[in-house]
Amino acid sequence: TAGPAKARLPCALLVDLRDNDGGLLSTAVATARLFVRQGSHILSLQKASASRTGELRTVHKYHRRWYHHGIGSEWRQVPIVVLVNGQTASAAEVFAGAMRYSGRALLLGERTFGKGTSQALVHQPDGHALIFTVYSLAAGEGRMQQP
Repeated sequence: TAGPAKARLPCALLVDLRDNDGGLLSTAVATARLFVRQGSHILSLQKASASRTGELRTVHKYHRRWYHHGIGSEWRQVPIVVLVNGQTASAAEVFAGAMRYSGRALLLGERTFGKGTSQALVHQPDGHALIFTVYSLAAGEGRMQQP
């Protein structure tokens, strides 16, 4: 009997992040991990240093540590192009930056929004909420996301 048919891979992958205002930071990191090589730097979270005003220090780095079980090694060979524009922001920028700086994808389009921060939302009992900027984001080898 014949075995299961092998799925054909696309000749390339196009990821359209134009007008994507972001999403969850953890999802952007997890998605980037599906495509980048072992050991590729994905993102650094930075916050203001207590020692000097205006100086940033890295407090946590997300590195690519493993491949998702569903993505075989053959997917690592598929060329990727990521489309971005001035409305590509937040977690979408994190994914695009990780793909670019790991050498895994070509970015095409316009300069992105450049939000460059990670925020926390704290709900209040009266129905209001507070939003705090907790980190600055740096893609690649410590490159700041903000312009």
